[in-house]
Amino acid sequence: PAAGSGGAGGRRPFEARTRVPADVEPGTTVLRLRVALGGCDIVEEVPVRVPAAARPGDWLRLRKETIDAQWSLEVVRAAAPTNGRGASIGLAYKKVDTQEVYRRMLSAASADPGVVLSGKLERGAAPPLSILGMVATEAIEEGEVLMRIPARLHLSYATCRELFPELFAAIRSLPTLSPHRREEAALCCCVAKLLGHAAGESGDIPADVSGAPLGSWPGIWRAYGEALLAERFDAHPYWRSLSELEALKAQFDPSAEAEHARLMAGDTAAVHHHIVDGVPPDLLGPSGLDCGLFLQARLCLLTREFGTPHDSALVPILDFCNHDAARPGAHQTWDLAEDAMVVTAIRPIAAGEEVTISYGPLSNPVLLRTYGFTVPSTLEAGCTCSFRGSEILEEAAAAGWDREALAKDLP
Repeated sequence: PAAGSGGAGGRRPFEARTRVPADVEPGTTVLRLRVALGGCDIVEEVPVRVPAAARPGDWLRLRKETIDAQWSLEVVRAAAPTNGRGASIGLAYKKVDTQEVYRRMLSAASADPGVVLSGKLERGAAPPLSILGMVATEAIEEGEVLMRIPARLHLSYATCRELFPELFAAIRSLPTLSPHRREEAALCCCVAKLLGHAAGESGDIPADVSGAPLGSWPGIWRAYGEALLAERFDAHPYWRSLSELEALKAQFDPSAEAEHARLMAGDTAAVHHHIVDGVPPDLLGPSGLDCGLFLQARLCLLTREFGTPHDSALVPILDFCNHDAARPGAHQTWDLAEDAMVVTAIRPIAAGEEVTISYGPLSNPVLLRTYGFTVPSTLEAGCTCSFRGSEILEEAAAAGWDREALAKDLP
């Protein structure tokens, strides 16, 4: 899929952009893009030959003035983002055999007696989304239990604190971080280490990294790290705010979404600085803590976390399910007795159909800020209206309210 915008009422040109993948042959490879035309709820199939001058990581920007016009194509080579201290940062990506990684995850999970995983599921893509998710290989009846994943296999504050006690303790004691941010930062650091191992950055992650040798990790985590590293965040607003802020501003104008994304990406970089400045280097391991991997870990958590009675957590395999607020096929609940996340089919699901869940009745602005995607407006399950603090203060002053008193309550 390619992100699309513009065209509402014919007042703005239609625009779309997609990142050049790593496995293409410029001048030969043809990408088949599904472009959502903003304001029209139309999805257009667009074949695009990757220009010979393009290289992996570049952006391909498409534009047309009217819905019936031909697309023009431009190659955009953005400057490398920096970490706020002048050093370039990048996202790691690993092309994997998704089925083979999934089989390894199943094999590792089956060693835990509390795990239940239906044999009727596999990783795959199916219409209408046609993006990688979970697909039924056989007909599934309403009420069938599809997954049961115990809390001990989740990547959570509790499990990471148990495996990395010294690292967690060091981050939780950082005086430069607000107390309510410390556990989140520690979990993000642990996920970054998992991604680093999957990327081959730090070998087998020796025991001197927070006292947790690779062999002590739940087996499912090792393959899960590869699955996470196969996810692309090139199009997420946080990353785009670092790699092409002006283009992002132009796409969302007059909204302040681009500035919000840049603020949140900058916040993640600032938390990274606090950790590398305040945590003993031996706890961060031989490779240290890469800023790009830390941002990538933050995006993994932002886009994949589930709430549990304990805390927020990454739930391996469940988080492979895509979102469908209108007609999800399954629903997740918590089994207090078994301390596990349980996923049950809530309607019959046909063989070959994607098994989706609902992330909640979320508006497109919230979906974009959190997950990096939107849905057609006809399927939007909620509404959100965002204001800058300055806009609220201006309206308050115009209405005769005490502007200074109100300003104290605004973030």
